[in-house]
Amino acid sequence: MILGVGTDICFVKGIARSYDRRGNTFASTYCTNIELQGLESSNNPALYLTKILCAKECFGKAIGIGLIPELWWDDIEIEIHARKSGILLSEQGQEYIINTLKFPPNFRTHLSLSNRERIVSGICVIST
Repeated sequence: MILGVGTDICFVKGIARSYDRRGNTFASTYCTNIELQGLESSNNPALYLTKILCAKECFGKAIGIGLIPELWWDDIEIEIHARKSGILLSEQGQEYIINTLKFPPNFRTHLSLSNRERIVSGICVIST
């Protein structure tokens, strides 16, 4: 059963501009330590960071509340892989979604990211 769907579109140029100006200070606001490691080893840091932000926004929309202090950027970790990307939640984030939002404990997340030169689009589906 589908519990939620979220989509987002991000422009690489805007993220690149912020990243170029503020570097890891900007990235560390939105990324976990593991995501920052992936960013550092990426051939295209701006695209990598744009995918992370797009995926997190998709997830926030799919759960129906967006990103709020109780479920913040660092509670959501995005795995970027060539063939399949995924979403990992902190223990606190998982508990919040199950206990406060009343999602079933066996909920699953499905993430698809696509990109062109200037745009990243994403969709997140949450199901049982």
